[in-house]
Amino acid sequence: MANLLHAHLTMTFTFNVDITDDETKVPPGVEDPEKIFDLNINRRLLLAVLAQREQLQHCLLERIALKMENLPSEHRLNWGAFLPGQKDMNYYELLAPTIASMSEEDQQYFHRCVEREQIHELNFHTQIQDFLDSFHIELEHISIDVSMEQETSEQTQIAAEWREYRTEGDETPGAI
Repeated sequence: MANLLHAHLTMTFTFNVDITDDETKVPPGVEDPEKIFDLNINRRLLLAVLAQREQLQHCLLERIALKMENLPSEHRLNWGAFLPGQKDMNYYELLAPTIASMSEEDQQYFHRCVEREQIHELNFHTQIQDFLDSFHIELEHISIDVSMEQETSEQTQIAAEWREYRTEGDETPGAI
């Protein structure tokens, strides 16, 4: 097969990232002990991730990949596949080093979350949603630059055939 095109693609994405703790604070008037516990443990997870630069970078990459998945269709790809070694995001595996640095009680809680996920088909990420909601990521700008090398003889031939096809009949291209 002939090399029909060789191009270099540079994609630049600019994001504004704010990480807040509002989502993990107990709102005034909330008295449900389970809700208070969930908010507090999500807050401890957030603080633990912020204290570990490598974990923070992994979390940011994951959250940005999710943001990219939700772009308008003309820019949408499987951005999660761009994460090193990842096909489907496993939040527990992603956060395991951070969880291991937390208190024994917190580690047991997150381990129980994984067990509940397996037994009751609950998603781990839904159990840490307050933590995840603390990451506010907005795509500010997309820049895509494609530079192509000089046309090869095969490309020149294809272009000539295309021009010939276009002048012979219908002006709208057919399916190839």
